[in-house]
Amino acid sequence: MNETEFVPEAQCSVCSAWPPQDRASKRALLDEIPLGKPICPRCFVAFWKNMGMLNDDGGIEQWLEGVKH
Repeated sequence: MNETEFVPEAQCSVCSAWPPQDRASKRALLDEIPLGKPICPRCFVAFWKNMGMLNDDGGIEQWLEGVKH
C-alpha cells in the first residue's frame, strides 16, 4: 500500500499559487485534486471533507498538526 507523502503549502500543486489569506476559503470549494502531483495535507483533507468523506469528529485538525511534510 502506498502512503500519501505531503509537501509544505509552498510546494503544493493546489494552493501554492493562492495568497495565504485566501487559502481557507478556496479550500472550502475544492472539488478535485491532481493525481500524482505533490499536495499539502490541508488541501488533501479539504478535498475529502468537501466530498463528504470526512468530518471533524475524528480529530482531523489534530491529525493535520502532526503530519510531517
